Amino acid sequence: MKVKLTGTTSNKSAVGVRLKMVVGSKTLTRYVQAHSAFGTQSSLIQHFGLGNATSITSLTLYWPSGIVQTMGPISTVNTTINVTEDNTAPKFSTLYPAAASTTGSVTKLEITFDEEAFGVSGKKVTLARTSDPGTAVHIFDATEGIKTGTKMTFNLPAKLDVHIAFQVSLMQEHLKMWYGNLTDARPASAWTFTTDDDLDSAPPVITFVTGLSSLTKGTDVPNLTVKFEDDKADYNSCVLLSTDQRQGIQECGINFSCHNYFTSKSAIHCYQRNAR
Repeated sequence: MKVKLTGTTSNKSAVGVRLKMVVGSKTLTRYVQAHSAFGTQSSLIQHFGLGNATSITSLTLYWPSGIVQTMGPISTVNTTINVTEDNTAPKFSTLYPAAASTTGSVTKLEITFDEEAFGVSGKKVTLARTSDPGTAVHIFDATEGIKTGTKMTFNLPAKLDVHIAFQVSLMQEHLKMWYGNLTDARPASAWTFTTDDDLDSAPPVITFVTGLSSLTKGTDVPNLTVKFEDDKADYNSCVLLSTDQRQGIQECGINFSCHNYFTSKSAIHCYQRNAR
């Protein structure tokens, strides 16, 4: 195993860093030195002989600046690990549902960080109604998050009830980055959202129930019965747009438009006037 270090607060070459690698019951120590003997120069890449070991329990770096970084377990051996001196915790980039948003069909909570993060066992992510913050709707262990790049997803056991305000609180140091730096707590007041109805992909249905499709020249337009249907009737609204629109030999007797909370549809009833 090779470890290549890059300093930021300390010197860029990482000279002076002490590395402690734990492999099972064994502890290996290395020091980054500029010179190992008079007139010689040491390699700034540290080598660890692991024998038959297939994983590393932990790797701790002690930087001259006082920064301490701990990584592990590490499942990939016989490779080179690149580590940059860093004691800055991951920062929250985006949340889903977004803070202070109104969102339909909430089945998960998502947190995206500015860098890769890992859950800390025993730390909790708590979801509750804002009207009853003391009663948790669901509690996740931080390790239950499914990690995709810098995003962590917590899948809910069921879709949340609609038209309800929720809050999410995260315990202090519930997540950490690869280098072991822990995040700050996020109070419930910083992540609240309200659930709404699911997005409606089906527009209202407009049906012309009665009326002739063909008329003799000079015949008056008959009365029409129009039926409006939608699975979200509470949001249904229909308006008459126009009547008696002429397009060549076609005459459109009536034009309606309906919309619900998310989608809309319009319909025109046309009839063919005979040429004679």
